Amino acid sequence: MDENVVSFVKPLDQLSSHRVRQAWQKCGDDLVDPSSLVTQVGKQLITRLEEIKIEPKQVLNFGERGGLLTADLRRKLPKTNIVAATMAQAAAIHAAPYHGFFSRRRQPAVVTGDRALPFKRNSFDVVLSNMALHWCNNPKATLREIRRVLKPGGAFLMSMAGGESLQELKVCLADLDRQRWGKAWPRIPELPDMHTFGDLLASCGFSQTIVDRDPIQAPFPDLDTVLKGLKKMGAGNYHRDRLSGLTTKKYFKELAELYQQRFALPDGRINVSMEVLFGHAWKADPSRIEEQQSQSCALPKPTLDPSL
Repeated sequence: MDENVVSFVKPLDQLSSHRVRQAWQKCGDDLVDPSSLVTQVGKQLITRLEEIKIEPKQVLNFGERGGLLTADLRRKLPKTNIVAATMAQAAAIHAAPYHGFFSRRRQPAVVTGDRALPFKRNSFDVVLSNMALHWCNNPKATLREIRRVLKPGGAFLMSMAGGESLQELKVCLADLDRQRWGKAWPRIPELPDMHTFGDLLASCGFSQTIVDRDPIQAPFPDLDTVLKGLKKMGAGNYHRDRLSGLTTKKYFKELAELYQQRFALPDGRINVSMEVLFGHAWKADPSRIEEQQSQSCALPKPTLDPSL
């Protein structure tokens, strides 16, 4: 194990979290892709952090994948201590590059579970989470942990996949499953809409919560390209109750044909729907309520490249 990667993983009672960790671990260098949707969304989070106009001393990047967001944060905030927390050692190694002995001591990467973060209460001025919360076993428990480690007056900025993501793929998977087994097996996580997620943030004790969305319609050459791209981002079927056994090549062939029949574009490519939710909230500090409210109103509208 890389000596700059600290592991605090505890046994999990949910198999899905274990599968997420395994998938992220297997991705390795595939997690480091400057052109991926995850990377683009991470840049949007940094833009939003800059709009708040605060000077944090301690920042936690929860759910780091390949180290690119952490590297960008360190360039933008050279005087800030940036701590990367991830669910896989492969991602942590990318987030903790060698920059000399003292840098390694000052800015480590931590491998942790998603229910109990290994940090003291009131440790961070800012917590960011980029496209990771929808892979957490219990998002509410994770959000409560994030609020716990935030300092009073601290900001939480996040992004995650929304409920309209991969709608075409969901429909095709469900219909093909019903044809084969008479039921639709769980394959894609149930994702919230922006109103549901805003309510969840408020129920976890956050204040001045703002959640908005960026819908994306992206063309892809074929379904195989879509599935390979999702796999490179660490996505997969991590349901505890998923269909056991390996999915056959015949199933994927029938799935691709069904998708092409239903969602092909005039030029032969297929359409893929994505929805990214952006959230911003504070851990209330009574002495800074008015300041936090004015900063929340100033956040920019997200603008992601629909070609991804």
